[in-house]
Amino acid sequence: MRLPYCITVRIRINVMGVINCASLKAHHFTESDIHLLHSIGEQLGIAVEQAKLYEQLQSGREKYRQIARQVIIAQEEERKRISKELHDETSQMLAGLTFNLQALIEMAEMIGIEDRKFKDLLKKTLSSTVQINTEVGRLISDLRPTLLDTLGLIPAIRQHAESNLTHLGINVSFKYEGADKPLRPEVEVSLFRWAQGVIGNIMQHSQAKKVSIFLKGDSHKIELCISDDGIGFDPSKLTVKSGRGKGAGMFILKERLRSVGGDCLIQSQPGQGTTVTATVPLSQASLD
Repeated sequence: MRLPYCITVRIRINVMGVINCASLKAHHFTESDIHLLHSIGEQLGIAVEQAKLYEQLQSGREKYRQIARQVIIAQEEERKRISKELHDETSQMLAGLTFNLQALIEMAEMIGIEDRKFKDLLKKTLSSTVQINTEVGRLISDLRPTLLDTLGLIPAIRQHAESNLTHLGINVSFKYEGADKPLRPEVEVSLFRWAQGVIGNIMQHSQAKKVSIFLKGDSHKIELCISDDGIGFDPSKLTVKSGRGKGAGMFILKERLRSVGGDCLIQSQPGQGTTVTATVPLSQASLD
């Protein structure tokens, strides 16, 4: 006669199931057998609990990514709106003011106004207006580069890198291969903003003379790599506790990529330059 024995599978105090055991031999379960069976039940309970927690974690991560994608799209739409208003209204008004000031300066010369202070004030006002218009143009480009909408990711990154680094005496090289698949708008924007952040860190911290940018795509992923020959740093010492600085900046860059299913790798050593690589799986990035 085979004698059955039942063990419960518990998650803490909750019973999740029961396992019926029977001996192949016609005898009672020994105390050692019972202890082993209860241990198995406890381990199964722990395994089931961990599986449920992992499932909840994955579900939470996916919800976070969906919300982050929506936030990115909303942010970029707002940036685009503000950029358009600055271009269509503020920039045009400043251009008109510049034209009028130039006309006043020429008119003052034509009618023979001799007041030097008046003419100098007009020229200073014109110079300030031109400078403000230039800054507004830079702000428009930072808010939403026209090239990102018209020509796409590659020209936008190249233009941003060259316009921000070359005037600092930093040589920029740009290369890409296989990165010709159309990307989802939120992925394209995230990669561009990530590149903006890395370039900003190079400008502020690296003391680099050369920067290379490599955008590569294959059947599995799209990869954007930015390297510099600057002073480098120890990545293990990055911290976000202060809420500002390089540590906080790198954390924000990583989170932006993770929101679209990507990730970021930082490779650096003091005195050896820095390489930062963004990777997004094509399953998350491509429109196909």
